[in-house]
Amino acid sequence: MRKLMFGVAAISIMFAVTPASAAVIVLASNVNFAAAPFTFGVTSADRFTLTYAPQGAFDPSPVLVTTTGTAATTSFGGFLGIPLAPSVFFTDSNVVIGPGTFPGFNSFPAPTRADYTITLSDLGLRYTVGMDQFYGYARFAKLNLIAVAFETMANTPITSGVGVPEPASLALFIAGLAGFAGFAGFKRKEKLSAA
Repeated sequence: MRKLMFGVAAISIMFAVTPASAAVIVLASNVNFAAAPFTFGVTSADRFTLTYAPQGAFDPSPVLVTTTGTAATTSFGGFLGIPLAPSVFFTDSNVVIGPGTFPGFNSFPAPTRADYTITLSDLGLRYTVGMDQFYGYARFAKLNLIAVAFETMANTPITSGVGVPEPASLALFIAGLAGFAGFAGFKRKEKLSAA
């Protein structure tokens, strides 16, 4: 019985101190930036600003992106007369954003329109500290920013849509393990007293 209790305690402690999803931090969720620009970032120098700026009645691209410091977003263009602009991934599933992300990352010190941001889409994010790069994403749904998250491990890709479990979920998991251990101990005690 003691071995079972020690095993459950060890597993509970391991899950309590191990960061979920390799140390993903969620900076914001469920933000509507239609009324005012929304600025976020992990460092004070490397910031991303999202601004709502519609062009007309039907505008598939109402989001302007501005970056400061080493902040950069996934982008496309800059060749064959195609203007360089922040570029989103249209997704029904999650996208891996990291060192090999195509087409690449660029900074936008002036507000620049991100194409097709009115649908569910992911904008890849990146900032640099020394020689290390950190990757993240901003997931849009119309004028709502569903989530902004970053991987805290340097040079490690992040999968969009993946965040850290809520503390309540982790507590429920640990309580379930403790309950299982208690039930197993009770059943074992019943067997021993019956014999």
